[in-house]
Amino acid sequence: MERYRPTFAEIDLAALKHNLKALKGAAGGPSQWICPMVKGNAYGHGATQVSRQLVKEGVDAIGVALIEEGITLREAGVTGPILVFGWFSEESARACVSHSLTPVISRIEDLRAFKKGVHAPYSIHLKFNTGMNRLGIDKHQFGSLRSLLAEAKQLKVEGLCSHLAQGEDWGDENGFSHGQAAALKSIAAEFSDIRVLHLLNSAALLTGAVPKGFGVRPGIALYGAGELRERLGLRPVMHLHSAIGTVHHLKKGDGVSYNFRWRTQRDALVGVVPIGYADGYMRILTNRGFSLLRGERVPLVGTVCMDYIMLDLTDVVMKTGPVTEGELVTLFGEQGVSRLPADEVAELAETIPYEIFTAVSNRVPRIYKNGE
Repeated sequence: MERYRPTFAEIDLAALKHNLKALKGAAGGPSQWICPMVKGNAYGHGATQVSRQLVKEGVDAIGVALIEEGITLREAGVTGPILVFGWFSEESARACVSHSLTPVISRIEDLRAFKKGVHAPYSIHLKFNTGMNRLGIDKHQFGSLRSLLAEAKQLKVEGLCSHLAQGEDWGDENGFSHGQAAALKSIAAEFSDIRVLHLLNSAALLTGAVPKGFGVRPGIALYGAGELRERLGLRPVMHLHSAIGTVHHLKKGDGVSYNFRWRTQRDALVGVVPIGYADGYMRILTNRGFSLLRGERVPLVGTVCMDYIMLDLTDVVMKTGPVTEGELVTLFGEQGVSRLPADEVAELAETIPYEIFTAVSNRVPRIYKNGE
């Protein structure tokens, strides 16, 4: 599709490669089993392009939440193992087989569906509830699990996993994560020929404690965000940009945008930028957000609209000279040597960077650079 508006998300695949290498190092080296998560359209970065790059980098698998996500990647030509962390029916079990997707089974009902829907030998992973209390087979269901596996001889369990509830305490022997790891190891002792145990998420990897015996599933860290990103020197992968569309010369006391939730306290220059909450730029950032212009932070003023935001350009004009239409504005990411991290925008929006990334809507084109 042609792009007629100057709003776009720049996706730096070199930064993705850099982050993957850093995370592999933190996980114990290039031989460590790693399954980057690309669910939610690769956290808004574009699952097809991101997955192609990750496969080129030799990851062991990639992870999605939905069968539909896995099928979309297969139809786009993405090769290699794709783990699906979801729920399954007989129909979806057959879809997994026909698209060579590996199910991560977290409910007894899902195992029954694969037993009925799949008749040829097929590899599966099992997910156990070790304390997160979201997805995972519970301890009281182990009897049913053993019986079903004994009956469904066509299903080969190649991996076991769980999900950390608070990975930030990884490495603390008294932490909750330590108990979850011990529980998973205890479960694994009941299985033979398991190829991989996978447990660690971004938070655990960023603690600096080298994991022992567990595969890793990095998510937000892969994209250069998260509270401890600086420790590994992770780089932002997505940079959200737009441009100044028009500039208004306002008098002291003039109001801006709906309901005049902001009024000028002096004569001011206000720029209009074509991005809004329909693009994923959240309305809660009204009168509290910032953008980068010429590497300088400029405040967002007035109510965020569906298609537009307004910026107070007065100080940057006084410092660096007149602003012209079409000048680049960065909503988060980097502009030259200046940074406005998605984590900081998330804090202003009272949310987390996951939501900042995944909120960027499909009407914002993704422009990829530094790919192979």
